[in-house]
Amino acid sequence: MPEFSATFLSASSGSVLASQTIEFKDGLTVAGGSWSPNNPTTAAGIGTSAAANAGYDVNKTTNDATSTTNYATTSYTLRSKADGYTSGTFKSAYVNDDGVISGMFSNGQSKALWVLSLVDFTNKSGLTSEGNNLYSATSDAGVMTTGRANSGKFDGVVGNTLESSNVDMAKEMTNLIIFQRAFESNSKVVTTADEMMQKAMQIVK
Repeated sequence: MPEFSATFLSASSGSVLASQTIEFKDGLTVAGGSWSPNNPTTAAGIGTSAAANAGYDVNKTTNDATSTTNYATTSYTLRSKADGYTSGTFKSAYVNDDGVISGMFSNGQSKALWVLSLVDFTNKSGLTSEGNNLYSATSDAGVMTTGRANSGKFDGVVGNTLESSNVDMAKEMTNLIIFQRAFESNSKVVTTADEMMQKAMQIVK
């Protein structure tokens, strides 16, 4: 059966993809038969009867009536098969644990688009807060290191989540009471020292 190579362009980048071999099935297969210059040159000459295949070994020739055959009438598609998908538009995006941002399209397909780059600093306390959980690098923050999620010292990315408060309320309330009592004690010491100084001044007078 005839074959030819076809090349296509990538729908996303426009680059040339690897060539693909395409077959044209004429419905005729031969096993061990010899070919002759008298072989049919048209689909009409082949037909669907092995006995009509002049130049072929009839005992070794098979005709497939469901393959491509040309008739003197309006053509129609008997069978078809597709392994691709229709065009689609961008609908949403999501981030996986490795920091890969993938896009979801209206045709049900998904495609990896970008990769998040994570940053770490020697001294995180040296960063300048810009509000809304945003920070700016400064000379006090030290050396900046970049990398991908789940690689080296970087953890994974958790998408579609909201970080809860990381403050232990019971512990902080206890510390507040302790600090308040310490402040009251220090205030008493200052007040007592002041009264003693006043008494001493009165005795001198």
